[in-house]
Amino acid sequence: MNIDLHCHTNLSDGTLTPDQLLDLAVERDIKMLSITDHDTLDAYSEITSFPPSIEIITGIVDEAAEGHKYLEAGKSKGKVLYKI
Repeated sequence: MNIDLHCHTNLSDGTLTPDQLLDLAVERDIKMLSITDHDTLDAYSEITSFPPSIEIITGIVDEAAEGHKYLEAGKSKGKVLYKI
């Protein structure tokens, strides 16, 4: 089963809109997906149609959890939170 529990949209630091991300997930046969934008859940309200083939798990990167600090490699130290 293909699963992606950490991806971002253009509402955070990604490049795809929420709908484009879901289209790509369908194309790649992703069965479970969590959009984990930084400090926002807005992507979920912008999705026009949820594909029935994908189980969506609400997620977010909570930068405030670690004071919005970044590692030298550009990776966030924020916590990823999921609603299951």
